[in-house]
Amino acid sequence: MFNFIRKRKEEERKEKERKERVAWATAYFGKPPKNLDKLDNLDIKKYTPWTDERIYRYLVIITESLNIILKTKNEDTRNNRIQLVKDRYADILALKPFASEKANEEVLRIEDLLRKTGML
Repeated sequence: MFNFIRKRKEEERKEKERKERVAWATAYFGKPPKNLDKLDNLDIKKYTPWTDERIYRYLVIITESLNIILKTKNEDTRNNRIQLVKDRYADILALKPFASEKANEEVLRIEDLLRKTGML
């Protein structure tokens, strides 16, 4: 009986880890992976630097876009940059659960900036 319970808990833990790996891969690559078996041995924590780097790149894009939004007189440019900020921010939110504490602090900083500019 106890072996059954232990086995079931182990299966539930593995399934939870697998869902987490699929969620990370989907957030990182922008779509669910085709070959889920390759994710079985994936240690997400090893890829935190990749995740952080992606978030930092998106933060730079958002910051530069905000500067362009505030300075441009071209309405099309402004609208395109507003959409780009929204898209990159959505990407950041998807990656945020897998990022380091330092990267998440930078996300909070950019969220404050987005609030100040009325984008959030």
